[in-house]
Amino acid sequence: MRDRICIGDPIVPLDLWPALPKIACSKLVVRAAETDVLDLDVAFRMIENLPDGRLVEIERAEHLVFEDNPEDFIAALVLLYLAVIGPLARHLVWIG
Repeated sequence: MRDRICIGDPIVPLDLWPALPKIACSKLVVRAAETDVLDLDVAFRMIENLPDGRLVEIERAEHLVFEDNPEDFIAALVLLYLAVIGPLARHLVWIG
């Protein structure tokens, strides 16, 4: 996973792999099934480096998943929410 940042000229590659294990919140890697931007092996490597990382592949989407298939994108987010919150639900106090 490399991003490019422009600091004047030239473009300097930035290696973000070492940062992945440090992310403490819930993580969901969303990959479009028909993308040519994020290879499946890179997506698997990402979740291997993310503590408690999850991967979902959205069908009928090329790169902008939330535009190409918003229904399945939202469903994936809801399922992640339920997976993370579900086990904690008995500790929640609902107000209202």
